[in-house]
Amino acid sequence: MIAEIVSPPPTSRGAEITTTASIDWLEFTTHGHKAHDVRNLIAHYLNSDLTLVDHGRYRYDAQFVGPGKSCVMWSPRRDDVHVALPGEACHMLGEPQMRGLMAMVHAWGAPTRIDLAMDFAGADRMKPAQVFDAVMRGEYVGHVRRENRRLTVDAAGGATFSCGKRGSNQYLRVYDKEIESQGAIAATRWELEYRDEAACSLLDAQMMRRWGPVWSERLVQFADFRIRSSDTNTSRTSRAHWFAELVGNAKRAKVYDPSPPKTLEDSESWLLRQVARSFAKVLAGHGGDLDFVSKLAAAGKARFTAHDRMLIDQALGGAA
Repeated sequence: MIAEIVSPPPTSRGAEITTTASIDWLEFTTHGHKAHDVRNLIAHYLNSDLTLVDHGRYRYDAQFVGPGKSCVMWSPRRDDVHVALPGEACHMLGEPQMRGLMAMVHAWGAPTRIDLAMDFAGADRMKPAQVFDAVMRGEYVGHVRRENRRLTVDAAGGATFSCGKRGSNQYLRVYDKEIESQGAIAATRWELEYRDEAACSLLDAQMMRRWGPVWSERLVQFADFRIRSSDTNTSRTSRAHWFAELVGNAKRAKVYDPSPPKTLEDSESWLLRQVARSFAKVLAGHGGDLDFVSKLAAAGKARFTAHDRMLIDQALGGAA
């Protein structure tokens, strides 16, 4: 069963274009959990066992591999376990199962990569070459440099429009899924790839909201298409008609904290400004029970990054 939601098109053109949102890649790291426990959890979601192999990946010494090229990687000398679920593995999950898995990732660790895809089917769907033509007409609005907005064609005749640098925190691909799937999926796929901090904020949105609107908001934040001649101020220009057929009147998503804390003192100041009132309200609702504080701290510790650990080590004078 595929982890996807079929949504009505964000347009009045009825059934001429249909859309399907799906999670096409999920990768995350968890700290303080045993590899066998993580393997058992992934096996539960995939409803299939994972097998130990005699080599690792991604600089880990060992790994379990399972259906859909899923893998759970770890090293005896490290306290982290890394999980990679490519598209084939993600498509084995139903939408409720994928939401449950993302909630587990939120509680146990942090995502390092999430791909959110939208398939557009129908005779009127835009093809990658047409999207690139719109870029060349000057309709693209975004911060990706010209040299990183390109169209490529493979040996099978499949065209791909890419926007951004592969491996960066945000990356967009538009390609002919019908050719890539050898006719199994007659659609144009718009795929947003997020890593690290950008993936963390996407995970929070994906757990609770419909994926179609999340995809639209994320896409226009990264790459919008507008008729530049409609106004001298880009923010007031009209959205290109063909692009409005895809995203409607979606507003730009908030991907990053505008001022991420850089030191422990910055973190303390941010907590006082942004969280103190909500924290006090929840704590009061628990009758002042400090068990809630312990649970909150444990959940946060499980999601420490290497940078977090470095700041703690510095604050404790190397004692952490």
